[in-house]
Amino acid sequence: MIKKVIPVISAIIFIISCSMNDPFRPTDDSSHEIKSITLNNATIDIGDTLQLIPTIDPDCQEDESLTWSSSDSQYVTVDQDGKITGIRRYSSDKYAIITATASNGVSGSCRVYVTGDPKFQLDNLKMSVDENKTISLFCTSEKGNNIKSTEWAVSKPNIAEITSSTDALISSTANIKALKDGITNINVKIQLENDDNTYWANCTLEVIKQAEIESITLDNITVDIGDTHRLIPTILPADAVDKSLTWSSNDPEYVTVDQYGKITAVRRYDSSNKYAIITATASNGVCGSCHVYVTGDPTFTIKDKEIFMNECVKLELICTTTKGNLASVKWDVSDNTIATLSNNSFSENTATVDITGKEAGTVNINIEIKLENDDTIYYANSSVTVKPKRTVNLTAIEGKNHKWLINGQEGQFLEIELTENTVIQCEISNPGGIYDTGNLITAGSFEFEPNNAIRNEVNKLGDNISYDYMNMNNNGANMPIGSVTTDTDANNVKPLYFANLTAQEGERLLVCDGGNSSSARVWTARNLKLKGGITYQFSCWAANIDLEYDKHGKDSLAKLKFVIENPENSNNTLLEFTVPEKLGEWQEYTSTFTPTKDLDWCHIYIVNYTTVNEGNDFAIDNIYFGTVQNTDSTKILQTFTVDISTNPPTITSTNEKL
Repeated sequence: MIKKVIPVISAIIFIISCSMNDPFRPTDDSSHEIKSITLNNATIDIGDTLQLIPTIDPDCQEDESLTWSSSDSQYVTVDQDGKITGIRRYSSDKYAIITATASNGVSGSCRVYVTGDPKFQLDNLKMSVDENKTISLFCTSEKGNNIKSTEWAVSKPNIAEITSSTDALISSTANIKALKDGITNINVKIQLENDDNTYWANCTLEVIKQAEIESITLDNITVDIGDTHRLIPTILPADAVDKSLTWSSNDPEYVTVDQYGKITAVRRYDSSNKYAIITATASNGVCGSCHVYVTGDPTFTIKDKEIFMNECVKLELICTTTKGNLASVKWDVSDNTIATLSNNSFSENTATVDITGKEAGTVNINIEIKLENDDTIYYANSSVTVKPKRTVNLTAIEGKNHKWLINGQEGQFLEIELTENTVIQCEISNPGGIYDTGNLITAGSFEFEPNNAIRNEVNKLGDNISYDYMNMNNNGANMPIGSVTTDTDANNVKPLYFANLTAQEGERLLVCDGGNSSSARVWTARNLKLKGGITYQFSCWAANIDLEYDKHGKDSLAKLKFVIENPENSNNTLLEFTVPEKLGEWQEYTSTFTPTKDLDWCHIYIVNYTTVNEGNDFAIDNIYFGTVQNTDSTKILQTFTVDISTNPPTITSTNEKL
């Protein structure tokens, strides 16, 4: 019987095996999909992070990506890898729900409880006597439990004192003045809203007395006439804080000294025992001195000249030597037919002579010099060129085409030699047409994430625009005061501070947490090139996003200036306004700008000049600067009147529209 049964069983196994490996047998793909996701509930403290590990059934879905979300991101956030962060503490049994969702719609959730006390931070400080310093306390508390009040105290009031303190939404700032050197504790008592507990923060303040200058040493030095030298003082102690010095010379006719200790030898002393005394004095009255001896031969300086026929100019010879130096000076010209000399004179170390041009050419001027108490004869020389004509350079106003009527020459510039007064005219023409720039501010809608903030971009006209932003924050959450960022909603940036506000157009907007500087540049667009006579349209949108505007009042509204900086008139304010009072409402502001000539460059920037500590929060979007304009053809006659009787020639011009 056994021998008969075995073949039958083998046949059955073969049939089953063939059926399982049949390539034409349909497969069931649903067996590979996620059927369930399980997450464990979690409890974390404020500020802590935790990686959630989902249990997936079936467990073979290694490549399946999940989408994570939080029901209350103001208390608990979650990234796309399932890492959660506790933002604020929940009271009693409240919690956030974290959900992981697969691509087929299957999801799983868990509860996350946030516990722990509010956290306070106060850094230890070092400061010098007579210096003011501001320190800040930062608090993270559950929603609705912002700072109610603080009390600042110093354990040793003879070392430092609290001059003032200011409480904000989640921070408190105190101004502390150092009185004398020593170590003291700074203690802060904190009361939160809707919280009966009292919290404390403290730090150590070390006040250091500034080291003062005790001695100044200068080395004696010998210099030649006309030379300069920088004196380097040795100051003790080396760690003295205030090393500023006041320099003086007891004999500036021989040796001068500037505010940086650079000396200049002006005259030679006639005795090796004579010297000038240079003194360096510190702010506390300590001083040090050195002797400066001046030696060397006298030097003579006279410059070459170019003059015109019938022109008379004065030549000047300067001698650097001992006091009461010049005894006699003789002038001589190499060719009297080209130039003549007259009215020679001298006093102390300067001699002068008048020279008059007669004919075109070049002559040598030779000078023989004798000094007081010196038997040596010294010589100096120069050359004078007499020119027959005056060369005049004329520049016409800007335009497409230029035609000079004196000789038909084309181009904006004309160089011409004149022998008499004359009138010269130039025709300047500009063809008309349509001038379309598009928006020259290519990044004015701020459609970029802060960590990818652009710095350069080319606009429609080919201008390479460079953009600068005030302390651009790569992570919008808890951005510092006096910085900007971009986001899809102002409330995403700092929910405790900013109201809900989406972009005026597009997806993103620029958000600014204003500081209290009177000249903070929020944003700049550099290197625009503009055409003269073209009117450019400018517009922007602004909104108030201060969530506590009703508390802060009108003085807290951001005050903004849009300024165009250019070489024509330095700075021109395009717009100046205060953002709207109504919270989270966009308002458009417009202006125009018309340069009178082509501008090779100009920069547009936003200045936030609000100086209050509270509020001053705003959003900007859709900045536009450009034009579409029909221009008419123009022709202008520019007339130049040239008077060559003056040196240099006097040139006046007038413009007449033809």
